[in-house]
Amino acid sequence: MERIVHGRDIMKRLPLLATLVSAALTGALPEAGFSQVVPAVADGSVVGAAPGSLRALPCGPVVRPSIRRGSRWSQRPVFDYRIHDHTSYRDQGGPLESLLTTMFRRSWLRLEYLNWDVDSPGNVLVGAPVSNVADPTQPFEIFDTGGGGGSLGQAIVETLNPSHFRDAGGGRGTLGIPMNGLTLEVASWGLEQTSEQQLRDNISAPRVDLNATPPPNPALGTATNPNVIISLLFNGAPSDSNSLFGLVFDDRISTNVSTQAWGTEFNFIADHYNAGMGLKWQPLAGFRYINLQEDFNVVGIFNNGGTQADRTSVLSSMTHNNIYGPQVGFRTEFVHEWFTLNLTPRIMFGLNNYLAELRTGPLLAATDAVVESRDTRVDFTPMVQVSASLTVHCNEFVSVFFGYDFLWLNRVTRPWDNIRYDSFRDANTGVLTPNISLDDALGSFQIEGMSIGMVIRFP
Repeated sequence: MERIVHGRDIMKRLPLLATLVSAALTGALPEAGFSQVVPAVADGSVVGAAPGSLRALPCGPVVRPSIRRGSRWSQRPVFDYRIHDHTSYRDQGGPLESLLTTMFRRSWLRLEYLNWDVDSPGNVLVGAPVSNVADPTQPFEIFDTGGGGGSLGQAIVETLNPSHFRDAGGGRGTLGIPMNGLTLEVASWGLEQTSEQQLRDNISAPRVDLNATPPPNPALGTATNPNVIISLLFNGAPSDSNSLFGLVFDDRISTNVSTQAWGTEFNFIADHYNAGMGLKWQPLAGFRYINLQEDFNVVGIFNNGGTQADRTSVLSSMTHNNIYGPQVGFRTEFVHEWFTLNLTPRIMFGLNNYLAELRTGPLLAATDAVVESRDTRVDFTPMVQVSASLTVHCNEFVSVFFGYDFLWLNRVTRPWDNIRYDSFRDANTGVLTPNISLDDALGSFQIEGMSIGMVIRFP
């Protein structure tokens, strides 16, 4: 059946037909399933359309209508007002992704192996000084002040001078994040626990001479094989060798010291005032934390030359320094195409929240009570650190790093310095009694050493 098309319907479709014919003649008719932007004139009308018959949506200049053809030529064209010039929200990174991308663009990471020397205990006596003996680490004669007053032969006071904390291995990582006008550097480092032991074993064994007549008393120390004594004060005052009271060991004595340190810091470093190569200077400010934990243990055995049961004396001391505070300094660099020389001094005025513990006993008999004492305090602690480095640039993204660090702290407590080796005479029994107690002491502490590593720069 024929469909009658009235003239009025034809007139209504003339603008659309004109648009299709114009697109076909210019070769701009789109393929099926695709859209094409139809330009609009200044008044918003589509090119080729009758005035007022078709206008762009009032959504700004980026919104342009388009037409697309259906799957059949007979299907009526569809006008598409999608905004093709805008990226979908799903195509954009989220806020967190954008923040991290911006933050780590042009950032760098430095990884280092540390070989540092930690401050050794030094010439610290394991006992109290003796008033009439200039060097108690050399043999001197002692007497039985606890009863009888007879000679106990030659003895020495042990020292921690042979103990050293050298070549402590560790690692350090530093992340540099460029910001607006400055760089944030975050660093963390740590050293492995380093321990030293001094052992004197079978002290009396070389003194046993079965061929001697009469055989010597193996309990008595000699100049070549002296006993070891933990010398004690008497009511807080040093004694001479004739009246010295202490803990004597004729079989075995072991002293152990250990140390472990780690820390973290962050600094804001201003950008270079002058770009390019040459000498540069940058101020810095930040905050840091240092943790230092150390232990000191003594175990001694007396058995009267092997003629009686072992009498074991135990002494243990521990310290834990928590040092933190703000720091300021500067960095000066000489930048060359192939290398960079760097010197970074900084100073901190901080606090030391430290813990000190002491455990003694048994000392003279197995039935002696074990005495524990603890002290916690907060004290002012200054710090100075100087870091120097040479960075060799392999390429745009990788460099080799060589460094040296010197770190000095004041008012730090250490376990071997916190012991008061004292004694008193019991008012009821008149017996000399050890009174080894905790006595906080604060001194200086330093770490220094070399490092080697690599720097990775992100694009």
